[in-house]
Amino acid sequence: MFTASRDANGTMNGDGEEPAYGQLIVVSNRLPFVLKKKGQSPIWERKASAGGLVTAVAPVVIKGNGLWIGWTGVHLKKGEKIPESDPIDITPTAGLRSDKVIPVNFDSQTFDSYYNGCCNGTLWPLFHSMPDKAQFSADSWKSYCTVNEEFASKTINSLKSLFKEDTNHKIPIVWLHDYHIMLAANSIRNVKF
Repeated sequence: MFTASRDANGTMNGDGEEPAYGQLIVVSNRLPFVLKKKGQSPIWERKASAGGLVTAVAPVVIKGNGLWIGWTGVHLKKGEKIPESDPIDITPTAGLRSDKVIPVNFDSQTFDSYYNGCCNGTLWPLFHSMPDKAQFSADSWKSYCTVNEEFASKTINSLKSLFKEDTNHKIPIVWLHDYHIMLAANSIRNVKF
């Protein structure tokens, strides 16, 4: 469990004894839904994602007024927003308001190099006992570092906003999910708020 402490000035750091007990911030490679356009419509719609993480954790994020940080599954253009869920949606993410969703966006080349190059080409085989299948590329590693820096930046900015809003000074729980964003952990932990 992440623990934190505050110094005499109220600055939080991640090496203390105080347990985290505030809002849950989930940081995952993908958001808990996918964005799709219906036919020729220019408007995005949310469609539920399947999986254990979404089913188990989304209701906790919603009930605790938490945040979800991740990639939308598409490359949004500047100014495009995450839509609200359909009013008749009954999936686990239905109550996750768009203002509680922090999209992380990348150009398609960087994302492809990060995801298909480093995550799937290098890390997945290594973490699944298939080192002979791993492919190593300096460019893919650079993309992995770049994407992790952006995930960390979005998370840090979200934490700063929460600390400004929370007058009770509850320390949020930050859940970094899976090997896609391993490097973001230290960047987040080392920031003084």
